[in-house]
Amino acid sequence: MALIRLGAVATAAVSIGLWAIVLVRDVGLNPLNGWTIALGIAAAFPALLAPARPVAVFASITMIVLAMLPALFGGLGLLYLLPIVLLFVGLLRTTAPVEVP
Repeated sequence: MALIRLGAVATAAVSIGLWAIVLVRDVGLNPLNGWTIALGIAAAFPALLAPARPVAVFASITMIVLAMLPALFGGLGLLYLLPIVLLFVGLLRTTAPVEVP
């Protein structure tokens, strides 16, 4: 579960970093930037609040991918790859193998 929490914190950190870039470059917070930042920050909460539930972690991964898509046009969406990998690997490690009868 440590990887899941690390991935969730990394997601929030990337989103806050993107917000800082928007403010420092004086680009302006347009709806596309706002969508990416808000959805990225919101994606951290399901994984932080319920890291043992695979559905919550999968919801976080889905929200990160949705936040990443508009940011890929500027190239900064690649920053979301590390949190996705951390959450996915953490998800694979926490799910129990299914026994086939």
